[in-house]
Amino acid sequence: MNSNQGILIIRVGIGLLMLLQGVLKLVAGADAIRAVGAMPFFIPDHSTIQITAGLIAVAIEVAGGLAFALGYRFKLACLLLAGLMLVAFSTHSGDFNSLSSFLHGAARPLELALVFVGFYLIGPGKTKIG
Repeated sequence: MNSNQGILIIRVGIGLLMLLQGVLKLVAGADAIRAVGAMPFFIPDHSTIQITAGLIAVAIEVAGGLAFALGYRFKLACLLLAGLMLVAFSTHSGDFNSLSSFLHGAARPLELALVFVGFYLIGPGKTKIG
């Protein structure tokens, strides 16, 4: 195995997981999408705006996850997914009062943001579409 195969395995795995998370939110319906849109502190308390913000976030998860997995428009997908994870981190960062609660709540979006920034810098590898 070489480094391009390793990049491909990580890229496809993380991309498909992001895609799956987005699809599950879509299947869960409008209440789940509104809850996603209501999380960021900068979104006003208005259901239409929250649903729109939630749909944008879910669209980034689905389309960005697919593009990330395929290596299509890779840098754009990395930037959008990293931005989404930083917003998710900011919404969860106030939820912890100990290192343990941080590691169980806010650490995952921050970890994924770092992964997407890292992939932005190293690229998709040789196996990609587009």
